[in-house]
Amino acid sequence: MWLYDKGKIFAGFCTEEPCVKKNEENRKEKPNPGAVSEEKYKEWQKISEQYVRRREGRKILLENLQERETRLENLGEEATELRQDHEELLRIRREIRSITLAMQKLQEASKQMQNFTGGILTQKMSEIICGITEGKYRQVVIDEEFQIYLDTGETCLAFHQVSYGTAEQVYLALRMACREILCGEEELPLVLDETFAMYDQKRLSETLKYISRTNSQVLLFSCHKREIEALKELGISYHIIEL
Repeated sequence: MWLYDKGKIFAGFCTEEPCVKKNEENRKEKPNPGAVSEEKYKEWQKISEQYVRRREGRKILLENLQERETRLENLGEEATELRQDHEELLRIRREIRSITLAMQKLQEASKQMQNFTGGILTQKMSEIICGITEGKYRQVVIDEEFQIYLDTGETCLAFHQVSYGTAEQVYLALRMACREILCGEEELPLVLDETFAMYDQKRLSETLKYISRTNSQVLLFSCHKREIEALKELGISYHIIEL
C-alpha cells in the first residue's frame, strides 16, 4: 500500500521523482488478473486511477502557475505605466498651478495698467494732443482693450478713423506722456528721429510750437530742410549739426 503526504503532493510534486517513476513503473506493469487476488487487482486499478488524476491535476496546476506568472508580469508592467502616468500627472498639475499663478499676476498687472492708462497717462496724453492740435482734439480715451479714441467735443473718433498725420501726433503724445511720467522731475532729452516725415506743414508748425514751450532739450534727426524752415519761421532757436 502506497502512502502520500498531501502537502508534498500539492506543493512539492516536482521533487517526488522517485515516487512518480515508481508509480509509472507500477502503472505500466499491469498485473495478470489470474495471478493476483481480485482485491489486489482492484487496489491496483484504484492506484492507477489516482495516478492519472494526480498527473492531470499536476498539469492543471502548472498551467495555472504559468498563467498567474504571466498575469503577474502584466501587472508589473501596468504598475510601471501607472507610476509613470502618476508622475506625468503630478508634472502637469505643477505646470497648471504655475500657469494659473502667472495668469493671476498678469491679470493684476493688466488691472494696474488699466488704472494707469485710465488715469495719469490719458490725462497727460490729452494735454499734449490738445496742445499740438491747438484744441482740435480735447481728450484721449483708452478703453479696457487698450483701444484709443479721440474726443473732439462733438464726437468721439476711433483711432483707425483719423488720418495718418493725426495718428502720428497721437503716437508722439504717447511717447511724450510716458517720458514725463517715467522721468518725473529728471529732465531727459526728447529724441525725435524722422518723426515729422508724414506731417503736413500745419501739423509740423503746431507740433514744433508745443514742443518749444516744454523747455525740454530736443534732438531732432531729419534728412529734410522743412524742419529748419519751420523753426526759422516760428522764431524758435536751434543749433544745427550736419552728419
